[in-house]
Amino acid sequence: MKLIQVLVLSLFSLGLSAQQSGFFSGGRFMMGSSELKEHPFNNGDVNTKLLFGAGFNANYFFTEAVGVGTDVMLNFSGAKVNGQEDGAGGGIFGGSSGEKYTDKYNFIRLELPFLGKLSIPFGDFAFVAFAGPSFDFNLAGNVTREYNDGDSKSTDIDNMETITTSFKAGGGVQIANANGKVFMLDARISQDLSPFYTNDNNKDFKIGYFAFSIGVGF
Repeated sequence: MKLIQVLVLSLFSLGLSAQQSGFFSGGRFMMGSSELKEHPFNNGDVNTKLLFGAGFNANYFFTEAVGVGTDVMLNFSGAKVNGQEDGAGGGIFGGSSGEKYTDKYNFIRLELPFLGKLSIPFGDFAFVAFAGPSFDFNLAGNVTREYNDGDSKSTDIDNMETITTSFKAGGGVQIANANGKVFMLDARISQDLSPFYTNDNNKDFKIGYFAFSIGVGF
């Protein structure tokens, strides 16, 4: 929180101007938490896992109020599942009945969203809301199961769907200074619309996240 306060105060020291129309692009970084929103774990507790991503943004505002944009991001997400073996021996692990475990899922994906944007200029900055679909390229996946006795097993998830779709939405502030730089600070959510993975029992996996992001455009 202190870092965000310092960032905002720094922006106001740069000589700010009202929101402008036109094209700008630059870098973006985000951090938040992700979790499995749809999964087959009937006897497991699903918990969030740290998410972070980085990439570049491109935006075009037709007017001060209406625009479009994209945030091409490489993100690292995942989830944790605490459960207990039922002894059925299915799935990718199949431990002894009654064993308690923690599964740690890790995913790498490249996001390509197409966002509509609405801007409300207010003094030296603008409130911006955005939403739209995204094509997500799933590059790699891994799951590690850790048992309470210290034993662990790890495997790659080989049969992930190559491209899935998701919906993204969020809002924040956008500030342009007198030198033409545009600074962005927002909160955003993402929810898979199609499964990125279907296990051996034909159960679908979908992931979602909540994150804060900062960006700059030129």
